[in-house]
Amino acid sequence: MEAERFLSNCDECSGAVTSEARFQKTFASCLPPHLSRLFWIQNPSSMDESRNTALQAIRFLMVSGISLSIDYGVYSTLSHFTVLDSSWAKRLSFVCIFAWGYFAHKHFTFKNRGFSASEPLRFGLLYLTGWVINSLVHDYAASHPGASTPAFLAATFVWACWNFVGQKFFVFRKREIEEG
Repeated sequence: MEAERFLSNCDECSGAVTSEARFQKTFASCLPPHLSRLFWIQNPSSMDESRNTALQAIRFLMVSGISLSIDYGVYSTLSHFTVLDSSWAKRLSFVCIFAWGYFAHKHFTFKNRGFSASEPLRFGLLYLTGWVINSLVHDYAASHPGASTPAFLAATFVWACWNFVGQKFFVFRKREIEEG
C-alpha cells in the first residue's frame, strides 16, 4: 500500500498500478536508474538487450565452432604435412578464417544488415590485434615441450573472448546515425 501511495504522488505513474508486472515497470520508471538496479527492477528494454546478447553469444559460439574446425584443420595440415613450424601454421590458419568470420558474424551472429565503409576496416583492425594476441598467447604457451595442442586451444580461447567483445561493441555495433 505504501508503494501505491508513492506512485499516486508521481505524475508519470498516477493510477497505473493494475498488475505486478505493470507495478514493477511503473515503479522502476519513478526511481533513479541506480536505485532500480539496486532493487533488481529492470526495465523491459534492458531485459531485451540481455536476451539479445545471450542469443548473440550462442550464435557466436556456433560460428566460432565452425571457425575452430577450419582453423584447426588448416593448422594440423600445415603443421604435419609441410615444413612450416607450428607458429607459422597457426598464423596461416588464422588468416584462412578471416573472410568466413566477417560474413558469418556480420549476417548470422549480429544480424547486421547495414553497411558502413569503415566496418571492414574495423573488422580487419580487430582481427589484426586479435591475431597478434593469438600469436603471442600461442607462442608463450607452446614454448613448453609437447604443448602444441594446449597452446592452440589457449590462444583460440583468448582470441574468441577478444573477438566477441570487439565485434559486439566496435565492429557491428548499432549506430544511431548511419555512417556514410
